[in-house]
This record gives sequence, structure tokens and C-alpha cells, in this order.
Amino acid sequence: MQLTQETARFHSEYDNERAYSKEDVLQMFRSAEWQADTMAASLLIPQFLVENAMDRFADSKPVKIYGDTTFTAGDKAVMRNMANYLGVSYTALVIRLTHLNMLEKHDICDYISQELKLGGM
Repeated sequence: MQLTQETARFHSEYDNERAYSKEDVLQMFRSAEWQADTMAASLLIPQFLVENAMDRFADSKPVKIYGDTTFTAGDKAVMRNMANYLGVSYTALVIRLTHLNMLEKHDICDYISQELKLGGM
């Protein structure tokens, strides 16, 4: 006998009646890891502490990021000092700065031409 009425369930990201591909499972873990990273960063590094560290080490200027992951040597040093001051890892600080929109985004071409002085301009 086949049931035609669906039963209510609590929301779950995993459905034990569904077959998942390897990519589906990896995406679920990435999502769960992102949520855990976001919550941990919010608890360990509250916004007011980040703002205080920005005042102290970067004169409240946003840190420039080129492309998705490139920083100047000077900005890396500032962020390492901030991370040490806050008692967190460099990576945790970058995640938190990203979530707080405290990184000033620039094209990677700007880094290549302005910072590395390449490109013939």
C-alpha cells in the first residue's frame, strides 16, 4: 500500500530516504563548516573588539584585499599584529573581517600593476 499524503517533518539538511552524490555530501559539510566558522568568529571576536583593533593597528582604515585572497606585505603584518592582540589566528581574523565587510576589495590586476609594478604601465 502506497501512502499519498506526506507527513510533516522537522527541517533536516540530510534526508535518509535520498541518495546523495559525493558532491552533495561535500557541499553539506562545507555549509556546516561555514556556519560553525561564522558562529565561532562572532563569539571569539565581537565586532567592537575588531573595531578597536582596527583603530589601534590600522588607524581605522580598511584593509585592502586584492582578488579573493591577496594582501600586501604591510597589510599582512597589520593583520598578524591584530590577530596576536585579539588572541586569535590570522585565518580567523580574515574570516571575521570578511563577515564584517571590513576588507576593501580591489581587482587582482591592481595588485599586479601597483604593488608588484608589473604590466608595463
